[in-house]
Amino acid sequence: MPASPSSGQPPRLRHSLRRAPAVRSYAALIPQELRHLNEAQLDKALLRRGLGFVLDDPLRFAWLSVGRAREYFMFWPSPSPG
Repeated sequence: MPASPSSGQPPRLRHSLRRAPAVRSYAALIPQELRHLNEAQLDKALLRRGLGFVLDDPLRFAWLSVGRAREYFMFWPSPSPG
C-alpha cells in the first residue's frame, strides 16, 4: 500500500485517524442550505452529495470500503471486545 506524500501514512490509515465532531441532534448533521427541503427532496440532495464525494475521490472510497469489508463478512464472534 503506497504511503501518502503529505502524511507518510497509507490512505486508509490517514482517513481512519480523523475524529468526527460531537453531534447533539440529527438536524445538526444536515447542511444549513438543505434544511428547508422536505424529506423526499432532502433524500435526493443528500444522495447527490454522497455520490459526488465518491466520484470526486473514488480511490478513497475504495480504500474505505476494503477496510470495512472484513467486518461485513465476519460470521463468528471476534476475540476482542468492541
